[in-house]
Amino acid sequence: MIKPLCRAAIALLAAASLGSGLVRAQPAGPPAEDRTAVEAGLLTMPVYVVMKQHYPETYAKIVEVITRGMATGRPMAAIQGEARAIYLDLVKAQSPRADPRNLLESIDIATDQAETLVDDPRTCLGLLGVQPMEIVAQEVLSSELAARELAWGATLLKQTAERPYRPNPGVRTPDAATMEALAIAAYDGLPSDDSRKRFMALGGDFSKATDSADQRVGCEFTIGFLRNLQKRPPEEAAEIIRGF
Repeated sequence: MIKPLCRAAIALLAAASLGSGLVRAQPAGPPAEDRTAVEAGLLTMPVYVVMKQHYPETYAKIVEVITRGMATGRPMAAIQGEARAIYLDLVKAQSPRADPRNLLESIDIATDQAETLVDDPRTCLGLLGVQPMEIVAQEVLSSELAARELAWGATLLKQTAERPYRPNPGVRTPDAATMEALAIAAYDGLPSDDSRKRFMALGGDFSKATDSADQRVGCEFTIGFLRNLQKRPPEEAAEIIRGF
């Protein structure tokens, strides 16, 4: 029930940055399948510059996914979904080396993004990575939120490559009681008895939600969970994020 929630922050961020890249990777002149044109679009954004410099294998995979997807006429949402999965794996792999402040910034950005999508809960769950994404992210996220995310992505990946974080050995590893407390606070924070009943009927598994009201509960619970996570001591919150 809880495991997808901490990953949700990174999933949202990956969706936003890769969506921007896909749009910019469609120049007016050269054909979309032209790898050079795709790279020219991506490299207008610092996150991809950092990725190409420090994580060239991951960068090459994303370029390949976009180039191949455009050449074969796949929908943009499908291309974005495949590419963001690669990005998500990279960020997850780098999380043990991420400064707690950078990980907490991801939570803040992702929660702000999710809050703008509560009235479009299906899209919210898609961007959270809980359900299939059926729309490209830049169609629903403001340019300001996308810009915050892009700056964060570049900062995180540059920091983990050049100045890897050394965890404090005295930091307490979050236990089951901590996770349960976060979940209970999010559950209690749901806006109505009906919301809580819907949550229990789903068993906390929002991938099963097909009704828009159920999907909204998924978004609201996730927002509550992440907001409560922000209140934990930074290093403890970072350990929770790294654990997923």
